[in-house]
Amino acid sequence: MKLYHGTSESVALLALQEGLKSRALSKSSNWSKSPSNKNCVYLTDAYPLYFAMNAVDPSSEKKERLAVIEIDTDNLLETLLLPDEDVLEQAGR
Repeated sequence: MKLYHGTSESVALLALQEGLKSRALSKSSNWSKSPSNKNCVYLTDAYPLYFAMNAVDPSSEKKERLAVIEIDTDNLLETLLLPDEDVLEQAGR
């Protein structure tokens, strides 16, 4: 199965060299209102461009392009994949 990580071009290029890093290691978050779990990297099957748009600051002098990283889950340890806590909260409403 394929999942996606929406981000900025600079983070995508860095991820090609170093891999995707959780917020605990990267020290950055795009979600100040509802911060994500600092120990996770978030993947989606539905809205990677939405998340990429949130990773890029349009008012920044450095104009960055959106990027989507495709991840083949066959290469991941299934035991490390967790459901998104927001989805769990919304499903419980």
